[in-house]
Amino acid sequence: MRNLLGGRGVVVFLLLGLVVYVAVGRFLGERAKLPVVGLDALGMLTLALFSELAAKVAFGAMFEEAVAAGGLRLRLQDAVRAALVAGGVARLIPAGGALTPAAMAWTVRDRIPGTAGAALRATVLYYGGLLAMTGGGVLALHAGGSGVVLQAGAVVVGGVGVGVGVLLMGGPRWMGSLTKRLPERLRTFIGPTAVDRRVTFPEVGLLVARLAAEVGSMMLAFVALGISLTPLRGIVAFGVAHLVGGLPGSPGGLGIVEAGLVGVLVLFGVSPSVSLGPVLAYRVIAYWIPAAIGVFAGARAWVAHDRQPGDAGST
Repeated sequence: MRNLLGGRGVVVFLLLGLVVYVAVGRFLGERAKLPVVGLDALGMLTLALFSELAAKVAFGAMFEEAVAAGGLRLRLQDAVRAALVAGGVARLIPAGGALTPAAMAWTVRDRIPGTAGAALRATVLYYGGLLAMTGGGVLALHAGGSGVVLQAGAVVVGGVGVGVGVLLMGGPRWMGSLTKRLPERLRTFIGPTAVDRRVTFPEVGLLVARLAAEVGSMMLAFVALGISLTPLRGIVAFGVAHLVGGLPGSPGGLGIVEAGLVGVLVLFGVSPSVSLGPVLAYRVIAYWIPAAIGVFAGARAWVAHDRQPGDAGST
């Protein structure tokens, strides 16, 4: 993990990837219909960025809450830093989302060792919430007769999404028991923060806050550039694109999420020539800027670890 976050290769990848992304975006943008960006649009894009960062704070608070369940205490600022680093890892490495718990635990290892269990809990809750939200949105669109092409399988897709999401959100209840069956090395890595406990109201509230902030960020970016969606359609567009984007294992769904958003917007009656520019702009806000912040936070954590050992804290 140290080489992953501290190596020059990650920074080089980030810079080269951004150059390529901007070049492709400019090439495609010349063929897309983009409105004139005025002060109002810039203000909304700024709000979209703050909303995206607020989602990271909410995820960090979920991590802090999960650590507290193991009888340990983690400062919110350290938990948020761990969430930022994990976001950078997820965006720069193929299938990086699977490394999110390890990256979060690595970031705070000087403060509290063995927090991968808490990070895994927060990650599982997020993906469970994303699935449930998306499935519920698809079902609601079907019930409302929105004319979406996916209506033919909406009940099945939506029902499966809600069902799997609820199962994932219930998983932390047995996390401690499941951890005991793992090999000793994995049990040591996951640590004492993998405990049997039901999902709490604060965790649900923080989960809703993160999902709302992420969907809100996307919708603000779209409105700023001329695409207006209802909240329900925004939920479905965000959820479908990000769930599909995680399947092929590309870094942060790069390229897949963009294609998914354009495709879902086509189903909502927005042509690719209109949606392409706003989608690319949104992904700069939701992908590239958090990736850069995550790499910076990871580099700082790496340097701080070399300079000064941390102290573990407990209650």
